[in-house]
Order: sequence, then C-alpha cells, then structure tokens
Amino acid sequence: VNSKVNVNGGYVNITSITSGTVAVGTVTSHLTKTSLTGTGADATWSEEIWGGAKGYPRTVTQHQARLIFGGTRDLPQTIIASSTSDYPNFDTDTTDDDRSYTKEIGLQNVNTIRSVLGRNDLHIFTNDGHFIINGDNIVTPTAGRVSQQNAPGINTIKPVSIYQNIAFITDDNKTLQLVEYDSDVFQYKTNNLTTLSQDLLSTPVSMTYVANYLNTQTNLIFIVNTNGTGVVLSLDTEKEVYGWSRFETTNGYFKSAIEVQDNLYVLVDRIASDGSTLITYLEKLTEEDVFLDHFYTGSASTAKTSWTDATTLANQTVSCVVGINSTAITNSSVHNSVTLNGSGNFSTDYNVHSIAIGHAYTASVETLPLAFAINNQLVRGERFRKIGAEVRMRQTKYAKVDGYVITKKQVGDSILDTALPVMDDIFSVTLNGTGNNQTVTVTSDLPLPMQVNGITVEARFRA
Repeated sequence: VNSKVNVNGGYVNITSITSGTVAVGTVTSHLTKTSLTGTGADATWSEEIWGGAKGYPRTVTQHQARLIFGGTRDLPQTIIASSTSDYPNFDTDTTDDDRSYTKEIGLQNVNTIRSVLGRNDLHIFTNDGHFIINGDNIVTPTAGRVSQQNAPGINTIKPVSIYQNIAFITDDNKTLQLVEYDSDVFQYKTNNLTTLSQDLLSTPVSMTYVANYLNTQTNLIFIVNTNGTGVVLSLDTEKEVYGWSRFETTNGYFKSAIEVQDNLYVLVDRIASDGSTLITYLEKLTEEDVFLDHFYTGSASTAKTSWTDATTLANQTVSCVVGINSTAITNSSVHNSVTLNGSGNFSTDYNVHSIAIGHAYTASVETLPLAFAINNQLVRGERFRKIGAEVRMRQTKYAKVDGYVITKKQVGDSILDTALPVMDDIFSVTLNGTGNNQTVTVTSDLPLPMQVNGITVEARFRA
C-alpha cells in the first residue's frame, strides 16, 4: 500500500490489498491493457525502490553528471544513481556505462547512510564510518567499489566542502573532523579540529561554510548549537591554521545558519520587549560598518535629533552610534543609550546626520597560556610574570589590553568634535600579573571596529 508498481507497460499506485491475489490501485500512466486478468505468477513487473511504503532517501548529491540518492528506511546502506546527464532516469534495463546504478555497503554491521557528497570521489558518510566509491576515474553499473576510510561516524548534519577537503561533525556531537587525502597511504584521513576546543560544541543543529569572507581570504565554518550559541572556526587548510570563536547573540538565540552567495544568514529567536515572547528573525551577519547586534540604521542630509520606525527594537533601551558630520555611519562616534517608544521612535541628544542603534556586545580575543622554550623544551605550568605586550592593530578605533585602553594620541582644537581616529599600528602596553597560566586578553566593549593581527608578549620566568 502507498507504493507505485510498474506493470503491463504503465504505473499503478496501490491503494489497498483485498486478498492474497487482488490489489486495488489508481492508474497513473497508461497500461497496455485496460484490465489485468488472471492470477498466475508474472515476473514482468517492478516496484519503486522508495516511496510512501518504503521510505525516502535521507540525502542527495550530484557526482559525475548523475543525481545520487542514499540511505532510505528500507535500504539504509544503498546508493542509487541516475543515468548520466539524465537526472529523472533510473532505468536499469542495460548495463551500459551511462545507465543508472546501485551500490551497497556490504559490511557485517548496518551502516545507515546519512550524507553523500560528490568530490573527486563519491563520499558516503554513515552513522558508523566514512566510505568512498572509487571507479578509477568514473563509476558505472559495472565499475566502482565501496571502500571504507579511516574516520568515525557522522551525525545528521550535512558535511561541508572546503576546497578538496570535507568537514563533518561526529555522531557523538562532540568533535568537528576534517577529511583530507593522504597520498602516502592512498587513503583519506581525518583530523580532529576541536582537540583544544571541545567545550564549544553542544549538540550542534546546523553548520554552514563561507569561503573568503568579505574578500578577507578567511574561510569560516559557522555552527549553531542546540542551546542557541554559535561557534565559528576560521581556517586556512594550506597552512594548517585553525582558530575558534564563540558567538552569543544579544537578547536571543541562534536557530540555524546558511551561506548564500558568500554571505552568512541566520535565523534568530529574539526576546520581545515584554520579556517572554520569542520572535524569529532572518538576519544577515556582516562586518561592514556597524558593530551592533540586531541593528537599525538611518541617515539624513540635514542633521536632526528625531528618528522613527525602528519597530523591531520598540520599547527597548539599546546602544547607539552616530555620524555627526557625515551621512556615512563609517565615521561614527559612540552616543549615550537611547530608549524607543512603542512605535520605534527615539531621539538623540544632539543633531546628527546618521544613526545606528542595536544591542551591544563585547568582542574578546585571548591568547593561549604563555610558555617558554628552554633548551628546545616547552616549559608550561611554571609561574610567569607578564611584563608587557606589543599588539598589532588594524582598522581599530577602540580596544583594551588586559583592561588597559589603547589610545592614539591627538592634539588640536577640534578633537572633541570628530570621530575617534582609526588606529593602524603596533602599540606597546605595560602589563602585570603572575601565575601558572598567564594569558593576554584584548577586548572591545564599545560598538566600534577592532581588528587584532598579532600579539607579542614579554614575560619573565625564573627557573
């Protein structure tokens, strides 16, 4: 019942079974005969491989000009591929190389296919491992074998491609693994990217990849946890540089993330002004000119104090930056917090040309614990005393190093009437602190740009 049968030259949707020899159905494609008589056995019929009766595939991809499905309920270990360059065609009436094919993982334990991904090889990810189908350049009905690789099982989130590598979250929801090809052993290997950050993943529900974000040559993997936090991995696979960050959106919870045309979009549940109602928003994460969360912007050719229609922030008190002499918010200064009425209207303390309001957040960068190399041996766990640090800043207006504000000295008659200058230099800061696990932290708790390109720390250690 609920299955489609190919019989007598046409197709019939089975709606009920009335006896061991009688099935009732609806003809969906013309049959050669108008009625089917006789109850003798007939081998010239076939049943659909998936559907309402047998379940549907869990995953789909494209590979070598074929549409490829995998992991139905009744065939959890089977891959089904269309004919070449003919995606709706799954005929298997011949063994020609361009015909549809099926391949199966033939191990003793059942490996439920959760994702397939077409790269140089066809990658198959299951609850218990990683497999590939390698057909010596091309997979056909008669060529191509399933071989297991050295990797753990995957959870239900689709993996992401990073050039020739693949990243996926393991079945235990605790680690992010990177699949790379090892030419020494002619096999794919995995690298655990969360060895030093295992506390960041908390039952992930969504993952997406953004390449060369905003032309910064930074590749990002954005993961959303079930608790509403987000974690971001910045990575350069060629140089094997990986850095993790935790994102906690103000006044809300991340639900999902997706990349569209190199832009990152998120679904966010935010708490309304009544303190309990959740409203879901589709938001775009940017690094353009505004450093506020869930922000509203406006501009006017004539400077003014009254601003209207910030309805999504109605009845809330939020942070504010303003452009005093320009309609471009790029040249912004920090304003006092503003309170909106029920219509989303508010006022500034003085006339401004541009405005941005939203929820403030603190950006924080922390080094790993300091360590010395003595006689080629890394010394950790001993007591160090921090002396100072040199911090390389770029396109920065405000930052603190271990709580000390970095400033760019200015002189003149009008420095109080202009926006803070952009700092693009190396700044020396005197530090103090003694302990076994000394770190240096750079923070920005104002809605102004901060970019840290490097930190060199001077410390003292007595053996």
